[in-house]
Amino acid sequence: MVDRQNANSSLPHNRRYFFRSNCIMLLNFSQRCHCAWWAILIGFCLVSGCSKKPVAAKAPPPPEVYVDQPIERTITNYEEYTGRMAAVKTVELRARVSGYLDKVQFEDGADLPKDALLFQIDDRPFRAAVSQAQSTVSQLEARLERLRRTEDRAFRLIEQKVTTTEDYEVAKYQALETKSELEAARANLDIAKLNLEFTTIRSPIDGRISRRLVDPGNLVQADITPLATIVSLDPPYTCWDADERTVL
Repeated sequence: MVDRQNANSSLPHNRRYFFRSNCIMLLNFSQRCHCAWWAILIGFCLVSGCSKKPVAAKAPPPPEVYVDQPIERTITNYEEYTGRMAAVKTVELRARVSGYLDKVQFEDGADLPKDALLFQIDDRPFRAAVSQAQSTVSQLEARLERLRRTEDRAFRLIEQKVTTTEDYEVAKYQALETKSELEAARANLDIAKLNLEFTTIRSPIDGRISRRLVDPGNLVQADITPLATIVSLDPPYTCWDADERTVL
């Protein structure tokens, strides 16, 4: 083989320079290609690493479910309403006779038994009326007794034919008139006694009384002036309003 150095030395100077230049260029081109391949390889690795698929998240555990056995039973449909309590008995107290209120015998809002004393109206005029009616009854009783004796005497005289039938009939009918007057007087006496009794106002039921509406000293008019209200407590009513469709 011919030595490369000798061969090169045998070449002309220009051609030796051209040959060296070409070798350098080829060497540089080879290095550039080698670097380019490495760059492409690194880029491919980078792209492959960036495009790596994300790891899927772990699925959560299933939720807890509470299970119970069904219950079989009969139920009733119902509706809810707003109700109110009401007393079974409600009495508005009024005086049955007119007069001036003398006393109030209860405390406002008290629970009272039946026949408890509530109000007292001045009873002096009514006591006088009872005495007057009693006197009228006594007077008529005496007159009736006298006329009956006169009637009996006239009847005996008729039997003896001493007097006329007209005198007997007069005595008889006078006694009947007096008897009717006596019955009316006795009825007036009963009314006077009732009015005297009405001056005392008592509770008609067991229950709770309201506040008094009239103070002592005021004039109370019969069947007009309200005095108080009393309601029963046990048992009560339960009241509520329901529409017609629900009731039907």
